[in-house]
Amino acid sequence: MRQQYGATLLTLFLLMPQILSAQVTSFVCNFDVECTPDNGCEEKTMDLIFFLNEQGQAYMQGNANLVQVISLAGDQAYSFVEPAGFGIVQSTSVLRNGTAVHSRHTAIAGEFVVSQWHGKCSTFGGAK
Repeated sequence: MRQQYGATLLTLFLLMPQILSAQVTSFVCNFDVECTPDNGCEEKTMDLIFFLNEQGQAYMQGNANLVQVISLAGDQAYSFVEPAGFGIVQSTSVLRNGTAVHSRHTAIAGEFVVSQWHGKCSTFGGAK
């Protein structure tokens, strides 16, 4: 998992010129608890980074690659929705104080495989 974190930092470094010139806000999220219906809540780690530019385009760097996501800004939270295919979505919501929840609604062989991650995000750049 920590190797993925290194790849994420490399991606962030490579995107830094675009981030600085476009006034991008980035959300660096560290999740440390995963909850599932079968196993309850367990300490695990997962890191995600979200980039949001002035044009409203948002991207997520996760454990696979950089993907475009849909961003929603509200008075109390930012949310990011990832259309994951087959009509399934995954979402991450971040409160203004950094508390975050990432919900996965994956379908495998006609069955839902769900989990919810809990953690914190730090924001960098742009308007907060």
